[in-house]
Amino acid sequence: MKHFTLYQGSLDIPKIYSQWYEFAKDKNCGALLTFCGIVREEGGIEALSFDIYEPLLKKWFDEWQKRVDFDGISLLFAHSIG
Repeated sequence: MKHFTLYQGSLDIPKIYSQWYEFAKDKNCGALLTFCGIVREEGGIEALSFDIYEPLLKKWFDEWQKRVDFDGISLLFAHSIG
């Protein structure tokens, strides 16, 4: 399973969470903590769009994974491009 995944378009949150749950269960983890940012329709805003510079984002993710490796923690990351 890839721990860092970028998707074109909307994320299929139930599918991603199901994969992450199975990963945590198979690793015999005691917990699975998730965060999901949700675009709220507020003041006419219906969506957000921004550019991702993948090498910088991947470097940031890898640095965070190194910080928690010694505790046996696995970070799982999914993000939409665009």
